[in-house]
Amino acid sequence: MSNHFGNISTGDEIITPKSIRSKHRLRLMIRLSEKEETVSKLADLVDLRVPHASAEIRKMRDEGLVSSDLITGTRGAKISLTPSGWNSLYSDEWARALIALPLPKDTKKYSIIYREGTDILFTFLSRPKTPIIMIPDRLPDSSGNEGALWHWATLNEGSLRWFNLDTMQISSVEPKNLNPESIDSYIEKPQIIGIIRGKILNDKVTTSSAMGKWFNHPKEKPRSPLTESSYHRGIWTLGECHSMIPRIRPKEPIVGILTDSLYKSMLLRTAKPNALLIGDLRGLEPEDTTYPLDSLDYWIEFSHPRISIQERKKRLVGLKEKLMKNRRIRVSDSTWRKFRKDWGVSNFSKDEYSKNIDVRGIKKNSIESLINWSIKHESKMPLVLDIKIDLSERTLSLIESHPNVRLIITEKQISQFESYDKLDIGQFRPLPWLNYSTKEGEIPLKLIESKYQSNQDDMIDKISITPWKIMGIDIKNEFIPMDLDDEYFSIIKSSISQYPLGDEEWANQVEARYPLASWISSPPIMRWPRWQRLRNRLDSEWLALLDLNYLPIEKVIEVANEAPSSVLKILSEAMKKKLREDPDIFLRSRPAIDSIDASKGVSWLAAQFLANAAWMPDSMHEDMRNWAINAWIVNPPLNSLPAIKGIYWLYMRKFQQRSTVDQIMIELKNKNLTLNPNNEFKIWSNMIDLILKDKKLSREELELILFEMPIDWWAIVSHKLLKEALNNDKMKWMLKMDLPWSAVILRPKGEKNNTPGVSAILHPGCDYSIIKDLTKEKNNFESDSIIDLYEALDCSINNITPKRGRSHELVGWLAQPIGRWPNFSKHEVSNGNSEIMNRLIKRSSGFNK
Repeated sequence: MSNHFGNISTGDEIITPKSIRSKHRLRLMIRLSEKEETVSKLADLVDLRVPHASAEIRKMRDEGLVSSDLITGTRGAKISLTPSGWNSLYSDEWARALIALPLPKDTKKYSIIYREGTDILFTFLSRPKTPIIMIPDRLPDSSGNEGALWHWATLNEGSLRWFNLDTMQISSVEPKNLNPESIDSYIEKPQIIGIIRGKILNDKVTTSSAMGKWFNHPKEKPRSPLTESSYHRGIWTLGECHSMIPRIRPKEPIVGILTDSLYKSMLLRTAKPNALLIGDLRGLEPEDTTYPLDSLDYWIEFSHPRISIQERKKRLVGLKEKLMKNRRIRVSDSTWRKFRKDWGVSNFSKDEYSKNIDVRGIKKNSIESLINWSIKHESKMPLVLDIKIDLSERTLSLIESHPNVRLIITEKQISQFESYDKLDIGQFRPLPWLNYSTKEGEIPLKLIESKYQSNQDDMIDKISITPWKIMGIDIKNEFIPMDLDDEYFSIIKSSISQYPLGDEEWANQVEARYPLASWISSPPIMRWPRWQRLRNRLDSEWLALLDLNYLPIEKVIEVANEAPSSVLKILSEAMKKKLREDPDIFLRSRPAIDSIDASKGVSWLAAQFLANAAWMPDSMHEDMRNWAINAWIVNPPLNSLPAIKGIYWLYMRKFQQRSTVDQIMIELKNKNLTLNPNNEFKIWSNMIDLILKDKKLSREELELILFEMPIDWWAIVSHKLLKEALNNDKMKWMLKMDLPWSAVILRPKGEKNNTPGVSAILHPGCDYSIIKDLTKEKNNFESDSIIDLYEALDCSINNITPKRGRSHELVGWLAQPIGRWPNFSKHEVSNGNSEIMNRLIKRSSGFNK
């Protein structure tokens, strides 16, 4: 009935407990709570004669409890409950719930408050973990479960209805489970119970348990609801129903009646181990399919049913030779046209063909030939088929009689497979749960697939559940993925298969129990509303999946306040695109906040304005030089390099003198001296102090400058750094680093730079005397770039043609006079280190006379 919750009010509405006295009326209403039905069908379901059922339904209609989809008396009309009918049923549940008082302290206990035939009404104190429940034939004794026989029942609804027995109101909130050892557990709590309807699997079971008495699960495993020899001894695992039921390992073939591609994909992943799989494999790991060459033996029959056997053989031999020997062999035009039409551009092999055969892109005749081939040539392998086309009666009969069919997936029931056990989508439970209809009854079943992955692959997959892995972004940070159990992991994999388009209905279904899966599978347009509900249940790293195109622009600061630096870096790229496409976003998103009160989010937004200043109208520049810079400097984001460049551009545009702007930038760097060492603003500040004041920096601070700052910014001090590294044992670590020494040192004397704060300083050029220091250490060189620099200088000094470089084959030319340079091809210039490539493209030589 959970799908009918919209028919009643929740929260403060009071429902008066009132029992439904008529047994027949109650049974009719229970059936209608499951599904609307015709009068004759209802009579059959509750074991009443049609006139008696019709009379009772007429009374209920007069009382406003039921309605019909057609005019009263019309044959075939379907009856359904009205809102008054639902409330009447809830009032009956309420009246029965009162017999469960007093409530026990053990929240794992549950009770039965109604039983009629196979219909059963449960009460719980906490949400059950599985939709299949054990019930005793009589109440277990206080010491455990001795003497009681346990049977199985299923829950017929997706969630519980919570009733507050103190306030006589429907509760929309599930009660909290408190630690029994905590002080809070001794505080008087509201008496809230959950009610849900179920059905006993075995209709012959009789129970003498007193209604309203509470009990726990048994300690020992009861008998499985399915026959062990048929459903627990197969060679593959389909799924599980309950922790006390052995995993389902069917021996007989199964047909899955599924139209949803997500359900199909998960079922195929579950069934594929050690089997031959033929079908639409878009939900599996992508791989190129190599088709079995012998399948053409059957394709030729489907394609040429009217020609003689001898002619078919002749054409088949020619076709196979053309495909395998790649020779210009004459094949009938008709056969070749049909082959290309049915198979497209496909690969074939006699022996090394795929075991997972994807049929996307090939036609009906090809698919039928593959099925025929699999049955006759691979008869020992379990067969898994995903059938979307209408197969011939001949092929269907072959499949039906094949002894090794494991699973068949179709979108509709096919008469040949009506005797098979069936899997279909349940009404209340999302993936990985399905309905499993067997010859022994229908039970809910949870698919299992991780069992068949190697431990290493399983571990890698679970560790990989990060927003970056899903987005295909390679990033290094300290984010720790959630610790997922097998069920949650399976749901997550299903949600990933829906990314990035998403499925709102599915996401809503799983949000309560699997918030991360719900977030991943959300459509982009619905992410922000969902985040407002889930932000306290998910790590803020998952904001990386948020698309700024679907975020109200006024909410950008709220997101930036919450997001970690790794996410802000991604959002910066999106914001850059938006600002450059529509500069008016500055007007709509610029907050009315004093810069001195800037939060982390406001500082981040100011950084985006500054980084994209060159794309903003001139009328906005003054506000950027005042408010934006001051707001940014309060909480500079870790990735502040673009903002520093934008600030330098803004001031150069206004003053147009490097020395003046350098002085402003130096004053700016002193405004915030308490930053994280990894902040790019702090790294830039240290670099300026190194260049201007020869500040002594730690190894960690130097490494950050060398690897995080643009090489053009520290090139003016590179010669000095290398000389120190060659002569100071504490600095020799630099010689082992893969730094583009030739690109930063081999520059013309007096070359200008655009380093904010020191842009007026010119490059000193290369002092060739450094060759002496290099010569002393050359036997200890480990870095290719240092070796390249030494050989480039050596060849230049000795006036010989440069050697082939290691980091870039043309690196030696940077130390040669520009007049000696030949004309390099694009391929030669681009073949190696990108920094060397840039210097070659500029045709900038560091030759020093």
